[in-house]
Amino acid sequence: MEGLTELVIADDFSDENLWETTQAQSGNVAFGVENLTLAVARPSTSLFSLSEHEIPESFALEITLQPTLCEPSDQVGIIFWYQSNNDFHRLLITCGGQIRLELVQDGQSYVLHDWEQAAQMALASPASNRISLWVNDGQFQLFINDVFQFEEGVVSDLSGGLGVFARTISGDAMTVRFSNLEIYRVE
Repeated sequence: MEGLTELVIADDFSDENLWETTQAQSGNVAFGVENLTLAVARPSTSLFSLSEHEIPESFALEITLQPTLCEPSDQVGIIFWYQSNNDFHRLLITCGGQIRLELVQDGQSYVLHDWEQAAQMALASPASNRISLWVNDGQFQLFINDVFQFEEGVVSDLSGGLGVFARTISGDAMTVRFSNLEIYRVE
């Protein structure tokens, strides 16, 4: 990825103060060995975890995504520039390899890039994929396993929080691990 300067965040998920965890009948968000695991225990249910990390307006983010129990339409993703439960951007990825970019503003969801099939994404469970977001000067680019997926225009002056989520769509349960998070400045 172009324009990377300094590494500002390297999170191996060993500091349990950096991410929210939960235990409920709907599922659990818990730390594993150098990962954060989201285990959804019910159909049509979402789990998410917000971090203490702040994302600048221009950044490159890389994270490893490992679904271990997941139906093709179930969704995992990354929340960035989180301002509140009603204002954030999110990248959605299905376990069947579909990708989508959304803006949630005032609680309304707007499609920035609609569903399309990802190229070169590992789908067999347990799959491991390196997800890379590159955002600079109002341009968003997505890479999966170092393969370019799409580019889309986004606002150019936001910053905010970071989170991850998992949502059952057709499955009764799902488990996904996030690991090896790195965030760089981009110029």
